[in-house]
Amino acid sequence: MGMSSGRRTPKRVAVITGAGLSLEGRPGHDTFAGERVRDIATRRKWHSDPCFVRRWLDELRIRCAVALPGPAHEALASLQRAMGARSCVLATTATDGLLQKASAEAVLELRGTVFQARCDAVPDHPRLQISAFEAKLPPCACGSDLRPDVVLAGEPLLQIERLEAAIEAADVVVAAGLDPTIAAWIARTARAAKTHAIAFVGEGWGPGFDERLDLPAEVGIPELVGNWLGAPAR
Repeated sequence: MGMSSGRRTPKRVAVITGAGLSLEGRPGHDTFAGERVRDIATRRKWHSDPCFVRRWLDELRIRCAVALPGPAHEALASLQRAMGARSCVLATTATDGLLQKASAEAVLELRGTVFQARCDAVPDHPRLQISAFEAKLPPCACGSDLRPDVVLAGEPLLQIERLEAAIEAADVVVAAGLDPTIAAWIARTARAAKTHAIAFVGEGWGPGFDERLDLPAEVGIPELVGNWLGAPAR
């Protein structure tokens, strides 16, 4: 199916992206020190070998620090600037900060970010910004250790209530590069709210979406945004 929904500008939109548009999803980032990242980025690995997980995140952080946003990141940031952050909600399961590098004003980071550490005992305590290696972090003000502000497998995603509200309020929701479980939840939430749901084929597409776009998200998102920004509002 082509971009039938892309020819009319929604008044409110929610866009959720994942590994398919992240540095973590690019070739060469699926292993570290001979282990698969999917086996490292888990709650079990964190409890059994936190030093190894920290080393992996240190390397990922350095890679993210020098990475540049792609055309899809730039397009989504432009869309949010044009519509405003209240009308265009951007959310991502990526931890690389590329949407922010593209000057997106507000991003719901569902899996946190590699550029912060948080209190291991009380997650709501103030975060600490990290720019390079994490080895010499001070403890939290409460005395507890700091841990990476990244959601590992087996831990709940962040800001789900805000994302759910954004999907329910939107005219259109777009999913790209997502884990099938998250994509399925988005489709169910959108269907219950009668929100038109679009997915890019092979990148979050599954039962429950109203429309599929036969383009890689890195190509399709700029085209979709270009159509919206060049079209009159609904």
